[in-house]
Amino acid sequence: MGEKIESINGEKTLVVDKELVKCIYCTKTYEPSTSTGTLGRHLEKHGVNKTKKLKKEENEKVLEKLIQFVSRKNLSLNSVYGYEFQEFCKALNKNFILPGPKGVKSVL
Repeated sequence: MGEKIESINGEKTLVVDKELVKCIYCTKTYEPSTSTGTLGRHLEKHGVNKTKKLKKEENEKVLEKLIQFVSRKNLSLNSVYGYEFQEFCKALNKNFILPGPKGVKSVL
């Protein structure tokens, strides 16, 4: 079985293989049977917060501002679904959830 990289909120965090779970930030390893709580607490020591998500209201507020920007600048909605724009959004706030085209159109 090959290695698999796990991520939290888009951040690479753990390398998992058949025999070990390895932290990518340090040399710490765990048994595959280790609880997710233990792994989460370890990752928090490296500044990875698995539970930090925007509240629904905050996410909707950010989405509203994005839609205002797109509509006022007369941009295509497709421009927000490109890889570069999504990376830009993650750089500003990695916890913002950009909905798919139907989700954005439903807000319009």
